[in-house]
Order: sequence, then C-alpha cells, then structure tokens
Amino acid sequence: MLMQNRLATVLLVILLTSCQGSDSGLPDTQPPTKYFGLVLNQGDDTISSYQIDVDTNTWMPTGPDINTLSGPNTLRLSKDKTLAFVLTTNSGSPSITTYKVDRNTGTLTQAYRRGTGSTPMDVAISPDKRFVYVANNTPSSIYIYERDPITNVLTELSVLGIAANAQQLEITRDGRFLYVGRADLATPGGGISAYLINSTTGMLTGGFSTTVVGLSTTSVAASPTTNKFCQLDTNLKSGFAGDHRLTCRDITATGSTTGGEFSITINYPYHIKFDRTGKFIFVVHKVSNKVTAFTRNEFGVLVPDKVNQQNTQTSPSWVSIDPKRNFIYVANTGSDSVSVYILNPNNGAIGFLQNVSVGSQPIVVEVVASN
Repeated sequence: MLMQNRLATVLLVILLTSCQGSDSGLPDTQPPTKYFGLVLNQGDDTISSYQIDVDTNTWMPTGPDINTLSGPNTLRLSKDKTLAFVLTTNSGSPSITTYKVDRNTGTLTQAYRRGTGSTPMDVAISPDKRFVYVANNTPSSIYIYERDPITNVLTELSVLGIAANAQQLEITRDGRFLYVGRADLATPGGGISAYLINSTTGMLTGGFSTTVVGLSTTSVAASPTTNKFCQLDTNLKSGFAGDHRLTCRDITATGSTTGGEFSITINYPYHIKFDRTGKFIFVVHKVSNKVTAFTRNEFGVLVPDKVNQQNTQTSPSWVSIDPKRNFIYVANTGSDSVSVYILNPNNGAIGFLQNVSVGSQPIVVEVVASN
C-alpha cells in the first residue's frame, strides 16, 4: 500500500507539472513580449525609442530622444540585441559609441565612446560581442577592436588596409567570416572582400575578393539560417543611372562565394536584409521609393517570378525585420517616417499597414523584443 501511495504521489506531480502552460488554464509564467523600435535620425543627431503596441502597431515614445554626436551614419545591434553601436562623423572627429539596450523598456544608456577612422561607414559585431569591426572609407580600411565585457571599453587591436572603399560589413551567422562591400566606380570597381575571423584574437586573414567593374557594392547580407550571401551592386553616378543588380551565391568553406544563384537586374537598390528564416530577401529602392520581397524556393534559389513590391515614402534607406513576428519596417529618410508592412510567410506577399512619423531624416530602424 505504501508503494502504491508513493506511486500515486509521483504521478500527481508529473501530471501537475505537465499541465503548466498555455493549455492548462493556469497563468503562464512567461510575460508577454514587448516590442521596441529604435530609429537613428540623421537630421537632428538623435536616437528615438518607441514601444510598439502589439495589437494596433501604434508607436509610442519611451522617453526623450537620445542625442548623438553630430553626423550619425549608422546604428548596428549585437546579435542578442543588448548593445547598440553608433558611428558619427562628428565634424572631423569621428567616433563609435556603445549603448546598452534595455530590452524590457526600450531605453538606451551610453556605455562607452571613442574615436575611430576618419570616414567610418559601418560597424559589425562578432556573435559573442567580443570583437567590433569598423569599415573606414578613406583610407579604405577595417578597424579591429576588442570589447571589455564589463566596462565596454573598445581597445584597438589593428587596422587592416583593404582595396577600394569599404562601404558595409556583414558577419556570417557562425561568426567565421567578415564580408566587406566595396564602393568604387573606378578601376577595378566595387565588389566584396571576405576575411576569416580568428575567434581567439579577432584578427582577419584571407582577403578573398570579387570585383564588379563600374559598379559599387552598397549593401551586403548573409542568411541567418543557411550559407547564402547576397549583395547589391549599383551605379552611383548620374543619379543612379545604369545597371543595378542583386546577386546571391553560396558561401564555401573558405569564405569565397560561388555559383548557386544568378544576378537579377533591379531598379535603384540601396539596402538589403534577409528575414529571420532566410526564405525571403528584402530590398529598398531609394530613388524609385519601393520595397521588394524576393522569395527563395526549397532549394534556396531566388524565384524571379515570385517578387512582391510595395510603395514606400520618400528616399527609403533601411529595411528591418521584426525579430519574432511577420512585420517589415522601412526608414524613409526623405519623409521623416517609418513604413510598416506585414509579410505573408507562405508566399512572400507584403501588405502595407501604416506610416509612422519619427525624427528628422531617419536612416536606420531596428526592432527589439523583450524575450
């Protein structure tokens, strides 16, 4: 009888434990997810933070805007979205500033600031947040920093000179490779350079590169789920007249990109981003004021006849993906707004939802979730 009572007690504990959750009728211990939009405003040198209502998509400021130094030109988040890095030209005294991101309130707190190269263009952060890389346009170079996990101090480790003009950076999902988009219309032209990241020292080796004659590679993106890599190549002269391409390839074991896909001609591309599943690729077109979703089939190849497009407001410069939901956000520099769209995850169709008024000349928008 004693054994039967013990068995009954164990079964009761197992039953109660298994019932905890959304289907049990008992309160769920997981708090509801909160979403926050972070917007970098180039026109008034600020960062704005908004809480996004999950039911209405209304954007409500979380507090006063944060002042940056003059001339902010990019904002990048760490992979876990707990740190934000902002580059500023600052009237001839360029800098990189690190902010702590409170994912429960959406607030940013300055953690560290230091000088960097003369013309900083973009910043990339290793997945473990230990190393930070800054693309410098003139002279073309990559500044390599090591971040102190306690103080957030960035210690310069090295400056690596590269060909042409460094424009944008991207680190692959496994943290092994750093890709550099080069913007140079002169000989030999733009293209990408790929470097192997030493996970212990942060140093870059390799330097595999491709060249796109007569074009500038203005934006690069690596898939978050596969070994796919995409780049935008644009003629920056004469008001973007001429050839513009989206090219996607496979990343090899050495970091080089090869075959696997094709180049497709598109109008005036400016910024590119994969969705969180790697199935869709989003491109904003700064001159024609469009956002396009390109669909990938089950083999990971772009499907040219499955292209979905929507209008934006004036001069879209950045596209961002919701970290958990099927929403797309576009920063419209010429309209002081963010356009919000919803994605159909089955066929890639995008539907317009609303335009949100933000600060002056927004150039970057990113969205973080509390859990």
